[in-house]
Amino acid sequence: MTSAPDDIYDNTTIPLAASVWHSDFDQETYITASDIGEFLRGACLNISAIQVYILCLLHDHAKSFEMSRISFICPEIMSSTRIKADPGAPTMYLKNIFQAEIEKEKMGNPNLTNWFLIPYNQENHWNLYVMDLRRGYVYIFDSARDPRRTDYAWGILSLAYQVYKCNGGHCPNKTSFKSCKPIHIECAQQIGGTECGYYVMKFMLEIVTLQHDYEGRLDEVYTPRTAPYASEEIDVVREQWAKFFTTKYLLLT
Repeated sequence: MTSAPDDIYDNTTIPLAASVWHSDFDQETYITASDIGEFLRGACLNISAIQVYILCLLHDHAKSFEMSRISFICPEIMSSTRIKADPGAPTMYLKNIFQAEIEKEKMGNPNLTNWFLIPYNQENHWNLYVMDLRRGYVYIFDSARDPRRTDYAWGILSLAYQVYKCNGGHCPNKTSFKSCKPIHIECAQQIGGTECGYYVMKFMLEIVTLQHDYEGRLDEVYTPRTAPYASEEIDVVREQWAKFFTTKYLLLT
């Protein structure tokens, strides 16, 4: 990537297929030269970079997704910026996704989504929610937990889940708690201030490759860890991102 011509990264269009993001129509995002510079420096990642990595996972691990029931929620729609500007839009977005799951339940469709992976960006920090819709659990992967950070997404998730329950969604735990239940996962903790996006990429990679065919509770199978990722572990996802981006969208040889 660093050896490519200076102008090749000016503005790269990334198609976003509706089927991936549970949208009504195809959309697109952009990767700019500034985004590439931040990625090469290991700086904070923006939303479009995380969207590209999700597309990378779907491409590089297609066989895993054929056997799994993992789905992704659009990080742009669920960002704190979008929630604060128009909370009704992400709420309706999740309601529609969960309603589609209810329709599959009624039809006896076996391809129900076990886990919705939701990368969430707030105040220059990324964490990962994993929504276990039937159990009503939300597993939280946060590489730098801070009780002072306001969580704008939680109310949206809780409201959408309550609507799912009220509309007849399959909830074995419906009598045990009214809203979805947060479960904080003991996961790798960053030591700097810019690694959170790469940690979220790594969390998603681990779930897709190691737990894609598991149907139980995620906290019972995920290996607890608090030690930070080594640079070599983070380089795995950075190299994966770089290879996918350059070959898929820039067609470099």
